[in-house]
Amino acid sequence: MKPILQYIQGQSKLQSNVVYNGPLHMLQAYDLPYIYHHLSDGVRLRLQREEDQDGNTHIAVYYKSFKLGLLPKSYTATIEHMLKRGYFLSSRISRVIRQKYLPTEFLEITISEKIEA
Repeated sequence: MKPILQYIQGQSKLQSNVVYNGPLHMLQAYDLPYIYHHLSDGVRLRLQREEDQDGNTHIAVYYKSFKLGLLPKSYTATIEHMLKRGYFLSSRISRVIRQKYLPTEFLEITISEKIEA
């Protein structure tokens, strides 16, 4: 059996800092009503910066090629800055609330930054 110190030193551990943990906005305005049955806790998501016609920046959240919704405006600048600076952000679904046979009412995601220690 290896000593604990050698075991710990031999492996690099990934730590993560939670950047955002909260709901998505405008769920019913995009593709969520069509694919809600594919979504569950732990599903990986993709973040993408987008601009509307007025020039306002939004961070959109995608599952595969389906747009699920938008992050709140208060977090857009922070997430956009981190993406521009090259941070590796991982996003996953942390909670889904829906009733049987009905579309999703609430979708909560977690965005975390991966750090190798």
